[in-house]
Order: sequence, then C-alpha cells, then structure tokens
Amino acid sequence: MNIKKISALQAILLALGITGLINGIIFSYQIDGVTGINAQNSEFFFPSSKIIGSVWTFLVACLAFSFSRVVKQNTTLAAWIFGLFLICILYPIYTLGFSSLPNMILGNLFTIALASFISGALFTLYKLESFLTFLIPVWVIFVSYLMFIIN
Repeated sequence: MNIKKISALQAILLALGITGLINGIIFSYQIDGVTGINAQNSEFFFPSSKIIGSVWTFLVACLAFSFSRVVKQNTTLAAWIFGLFLICILYPIYTLGFSSLPNMILGNLFTIALASFISGALFTLYKLESFLTFLIPVWVIFVSYLMFIIN
C-alpha cells in the first residue's frame, strides 16, 4: 500500500482502531493512575477517564486526518505527525500505567513542545492541520494544570 494514497477515512479508522485497543486494555485493567486516585480525594475538578479517553480519541482522529492530508505533499512533516501520534498513544506505557508522576510531567512537557513545534511547522501551508495539531498542547496544558492542583 502506498502511504501517500491513504484516505482521511482510512487513516482515522486505523488510528481509532489502535487507540480503541489501547483504551480497551486500560479499561480492562481498571487503571486509574496516581492523578485519578488523587482526584477522587480532592474537591477540585478533574475529568473522568471516560472524558479523557473521549477527548484523546478526538485528538487522535485529528492527527490521523492531518497525517492523511500532509503525507500527500510532505513526507517529512507527515513523519513528525506520526511521531506525535506514537508519543500520544504510548503515554500509558512510559508513564507506567499513569502511576509515575515524574514521567507524566516529562511526557506532558515533551508532548506540549513537540505538538507546538509541529503545529508551527504546518502553519504556513496547512492551516487546518496546524489548528488540529495545536489542540493537543491546549488539552495537555489544561490537564497538566489540573494535575498540579490535584497532586
């Protein structure tokens, strides 16, 4: 299969399939993580794992859509988008099931920086894709802020 010919629908379905598999594993192990546990004992708002999973599903679909459009003309930028996708979906692994607060903070900072860089790199030629990619650092900054309040 020629990756440059992938349609937006194919990319989104593939990305959602991978994300769904990971979310299913997380759900089956009933992983709450350190922030989820601390949120239960706090009076501060923190979104439920269902909301977080839904937002990430949307964000992954945005990345897949962006990838499918960018890969047709710029494989380097598409590779950056794919790398960001990997960083996002592997978060549960490198944060040890959301239980390592230092890894979560480092992962969040790296994700914010990488997604912001990619969004900026896309901006000149791919306005929509730049915006969709920029939703990731906005979300991660919001959740990181809540993590600091709760932890």
